[in-house]
Amino acid sequence: MLAQSPARSARTSLQAAADPAPVTAASLLADVARYSGLAPLDEAGALRSRHSSHPDNARAVDALLSELRELGLEATTHTFAFAGRILRNVIADLPGTGELGADAGLIVVGCHLDSTAARDPGYMPADDPARGADDDGSGMAALLAIARHLSARAAPHNTVRFGFFNAEESGLVGSRAYAASLKAAGAPLTAVVCADMIGYNSDAQRTWEVHAGHTNPRVRDLILPLARIVAAFHEQGYPAVLVSEDFFPNGPGDPDPGGDPNPNYHSDADVEIDGRYAAEITRAMSLAVIELGARPGTVLL
Repeated sequence: MLAQSPARSARTSLQAAADPAPVTAASLLADVARYSGLAPLDEAGALRSRHSSHPDNARAVDALLSELRELGLEATTHTFAFAGRILRNVIADLPGTGELGADAGLIVVGCHLDSTAARDPGYMPADDPARGADDDGSGMAALLAIARHLSARAAPHNTVRFGFFNAEESGLVGSRAYAASLKAAGAPLTAVVCADMIGYNSDAQRTWEVHAGHTNPRVRDLILPLARIVAAFHEQGYPAVLVSEDFFPNGPGDPDPGGDPNPNYHSDADVEIDGRYAAEITRAMSLAVIELGARPGTVLL
C-alpha cells in the first residue's frame, strides 16, 4: 500500500516536541517483530504472513483486537467481501469528550495490516511467507505506540479512531470499503493520518515524507493544512495525508533529492527496519494526533 501522491508531497525534518508518545527503538522493534514473524505472536508461535489470502491474516486481526481492548479502547471489526472471502479491518475508538457532529469530529489514524512478497519469483500468497517488517509492520507498531500513549492521557476532545486496514496490498481494498461506509453514514470525519512504511533508512539524512497531494483542488486544499501539522479517504472527499519513509525521488533543490527506497519492498526479505528512525517518526505523528484531537469544532475548514 504505498501509492505516490499525484500532486505533491510535503517534507519535514525530525524534531523533538512536548509530550510525544514515549516510544523507543526497542519498544517499536518488539511490536514489529511480533507482527512480522520475527518473534512469537501468540500461543501458535510466529506469523508467516499477513497477506489477506494467508491463514495467518486472521491471527494478526485477532491479536490486534485483543491488544487494543486491553488498552481500554472500543475495538471491533469492519467486515467486507473480497475475492470470495469475508475479511476484517480492525477499528478501535478512543472516545472524545465532545459531541460528534456538533462541536467534535472524528480523527482517523490508519495503517494497513496485510503484507505481500509479490516481487519474489513464484510467490504464492496463500502459502508463502511475507513478513513485511517495514511494509507495514512499522506502521502497525506506530499505531500501537500512539494508541498506548493516548489511552493513558486525558480523553481528547475529538474521537480518535485507529484503523488497521486489510487487503490493502490487493488494491487499497479494505480502506476503500471503510471510507465508503463512513461516507454513507455521514460520519463527521475531519482528518486522516496514515502510516505506511516508516522504518527503512540507509543514509544520514533522516528525512521522511508526508504525501499531501490530490488531483481534486478542493480535497488538496483541505489536505495541506493537515500536512503542515504533522488514499482511499481522498476518494470520499476526506482530508488525509500519508506518512512514509523517504521512498520517492524529490524535486530539484531538495537537500535530499535522490530518495531512499527500501530495496526489499514487497519481498520476504523485508525483515529489518531502523528502529530509532521509525520511533522518531512515530513520536512526531503522535504529536500531530494529539493536536488534532484537542481542537474543538471543525478542524480543517
